[in-house]
Amino acid sequence: GRRQAETFLELLGGKGFAQPNPRPMFPNPPGLLRLEPFSPGLRERIWWGSATNATAVWAARHGMNFVTLGGNDRVGRLIARFSEMWEQTRNDPARAGSPVETPHVALGRHLLVADSDAEAEALARPAYERWFASLAKLWYDHGAQPVTGMIIDSYDEARRLGQAVVGAPETVRAELAAQIDDMGFNYLLCQFAWGCLTHAQEMHSLELFTSEIMPALREL
Repeated sequence: GRRQAETFLELLGGKGFAQPNPRPMFPNPPGLLRLEPFSPGLRERIWWGSATNATAVWAARHGMNFVTLGGNDRVGRLIARFSEMWEQTRNDPARAGSPVETPHVALGRHLLVADSDAEAEALARPAYERWFASLAKLWYDHGAQPVTGMIIDSYDEARRLGQAVVGAPETVRAELAAQIDDMGFNYLLCQFAWGCLTHAQEMHSLELFTSEIMPALREL
């Protein structure tokens, strides 16, 4: 995985590497072919999903944006490790090809905003249970277990650990602000559609988030 990723990152700049088809459907440019579709600046927009200290260190060394998932304590340690290594590896040869000066450091969260805490909790519990059952089905069908740490099987545990952020606007706003303050991430990946939530419930949650929570988070 990571060795192939290093090759991929090197090729994002447009370097030719592939022999053209000797009988192409359309004319090829001369020489080796590059990755297509080619997008200038794509290297700066590549993210690395991390679940371990080793991958957090690797992402920092290679100058990549960083995203993780899980409970507050766990992801807090990963973000701290990534941030520490980002500074320590600024002159690492592996960083040479990266145009990223300040990385996006992202955290994924299940989010549900409703008109009251009670309504949000009543909607979120069955939705989370449905989401987890669907996600874990093939693991369980084949006698395996979901990835530990990143995927939390209990709604109550997801709430306790901070993976699921649920409530009225003021509740969600305060909880997210506390997580940002504690962990220092600068990018939030919000999952608004999950489990058995209806489209109307998802859209209402999104509308409350954009109107009553986002403006406050922008100032942090």
